[in-house]
Amino acid sequence: MIRTGAEGDGGECPICGGRKVRHELRLGPEYRTCRHCGFLWRAGRARFPDPNRAYAEGGGAARDLLSQEERKGRTAYYQSHLARLHRFVSPPGRLLEIGCGTGGLSRAALDAGWDVQAIEPSPPLRRAAEHLLGHERVLGCSLESAEIEEQSLDVVLALDVIEHIPDPLLLPERVGRWLRSGGVLALQTPNAHSLRRRLCGSRWNMIQPDRHFLFHTMQSLRTLFQTRGFETLLLRTASGTGVGGALRRAAARIYGRLLAASGLGNALYLIARRGDSSEASGN
Repeated sequence: MIRTGAEGDGGECPICGGRKVRHELRLGPEYRTCRHCGFLWRAGRARFPDPNRAYAEGGGAARDLLSQEERKGRTAYYQSHLARLHRFVSPPGRLLEIGCGTGGLSRAALDAGWDVQAIEPSPPLRRAAEHLLGHERVLGCSLESAEIEEQSLDVVLALDVIEHIPDPLLLPERVGRWLRSGGVLALQTPNAHSLRRRLCGSRWNMIQPDRHFLFHTMQSLRTLFQTRGFETLLLRTASGTGVGGALRRAAARIYGRLLAASGLGNALYLIARRGDSSEASGN
């Protein structure tokens, strides 16, 4: 059952300002969806005193991620992300990865010629990243408290990050401040309109109330960054193909392309270019 009304945070969508907000009771009484842009969020998110505590020392999420990275190589995955990025911007230059995890993508970017800095607030993940990147390249702080010189970056990477941040405006505001005019953001996040979400409903594996606070659609993600002075260079959906066996991988690639063509892939992938200072501030 879905009850309709303007009862989200402040009675309106935090992305597009739409007043047609519905309660997603199948996901829990605290979830809201904007009927205009499709943005899905957990109401009351600003009240959480300790978001993402599962990634703290001894947290299950951090252990799981460390275990995954130890079991399989991720070189092809990292190189595919860099190849997509390098269609629009190339080294040398300054690159920041927000939420670098164990540091594999940042390491690949460093090897490709970027001057890399990374943010990773989770202590166990940060230690793994420091092993790959060096202690001086990894900031062990939150996005909100990170001290980065304004207009000093050429690239910001934020893969599977924005859904973990209770404030939906924090990341675009920080990135818009740190990027130079013409700088590029590459972002990945779960797709609120994915086929998997539609099929699974309340059993969608991305619904993790203590970790994931918001979910974008193509429309809401485009709106979020365009209204803050970013030009969309690439926006598509993607689906993972990291399954065992050559035949299964080939089938998964075909399936993933079909989903991407219809906008139903598991993840959204955005590459956007920052405009000048007045545009980036939303003026």
